Amino acid sequence: MPDKNEWITTRHHGSAFLNTPLPYINKVIHHIQELELKIENCFQQYDYVFKEEKTPWVTKQVSADCTEDNWLSLSTKLDFKEADIPCEDGKALTLKRETEALLLDVAQLIKQLEADREEAEKALELEKQLGKKLSVKMDCLSLWRLQQLPAAVQKEYDLCAEDILELQWHLGCKRHQLQQIQNQILPIETDNRKIQEDIDLMKKHSHLLEEKLHLEGEAVKDVLLVYEKIEDLNNKMAVQRDESAKISDSSSEVVKAVEELNHGIDLFACEFKVSSRKKEYESEIKTICKSISKTEEQLEILNEDVANAELSYSETKKKYEELKETKIAEEISFKNSELDLKKEIQAQKGVWKAIQDRIKSVCYELEEKQKEKLKKVKEDMKRIEEIDGQVAAVEEKHN
Repeated sequence: MPDKNEWITTRHHGSAFLNTPLPYINKVIHHIQELELKIENCFQQYDYVFKEEKTPWVTKQVSADCTEDNWLSLSTKLDFKEADIPCEDGKALTLKRETEALLLDVAQLIKQLEADREEAEKALELEKQLGKKLSVKMDCLSLWRLQQLPAAVQKEYDLCAEDILELQWHLGCKRHQLQQIQNQILPIETDNRKIQEDIDLMKKHSHLLEEKLHLEGEAVKDVLLVYEKIEDLNNKMAVQRDESAKISDSSSEVVKAVEELNHGIDLFACEFKVSSRKKEYESEIKTICKSISKTEEQLEILNEDVANAELSYSETKKKYEELKETKIAEEISFKNSELDLKKEIQAQKGVWKAIQDRIKSVCYELEEKQKEKLKKVKEDMKRIEEIDGQVAAVEEKHN
């Protein structure tokens, strides 16, 4: 079976035979016209021979089924020997020779024309066969279009639907992830707001904190003053203790002296029981005993004051140390809180920035996938439209 290019070449060749006049056909027509003119001239010269033929015989229409024998028979009829034309004249002889040459040339051209006609018939038959084959092929293509194209379109539609469903599923997953990220962002934003509120509150009440620190400094100064006073009091109490120690020493000496005196008095009383000065000595002894008891009471009061002063000093010193430690701890805690707050703010900013970048990247990926899917669907639809256009063009040619 010839391929498509051979069909096109043969068809063009057959069309050329059928539609284009060949050069030798024009030449045959020209020769026939010349022969017609010459024979007409001859008939005009020899009218007595050809009385009956007034109309040129060559211009009559000849059917397409005429053969070489008809033209040869015509050439024999034009033989001047049988027509009893005197050939003595040179012009008649020349005319005869030219006529014979023209008839021979016409016979050859008609042979070639007959061959071309047969070739044209073969080409026409081949063209008809090719037309039938093309019709069968168009019928097969139409049948394929009716049978296979809907299935192919449905298959492509199913694939596109699956791709769209998959894209929708991925889009739903990304939306779910986005919702989860937003849900995670909400407590972070809440914490950020709380931290910001704490920062604003600290900035707003910073003067109160400074005032508190100032008051604590004043309190420390007051404590230091009290401590100095207590030290002075302690020094005074130490002096008083020394004095009381001296007094106690002197009182012990007095006691010893009193004991010795009592012993002496006893001895003296024994010796001078009847002496008049006994009463005076007894009154002096009572006076000395009273002064000793008063001195002992004063010593006890001084000892109690010293003990109370030492106790208050130790308590004040302990409070001072506690205040000092509290102040240092509060300063350290404030600095640590400030550092932790700054670190947490930086961390939250980094997390928020990372979350925003992740959200942007997810949205960009979703948009790119959706664009690719839409582009693929458009290409598939365009391909289907092209197939429909080709099939419609083939059907239109067939019709």
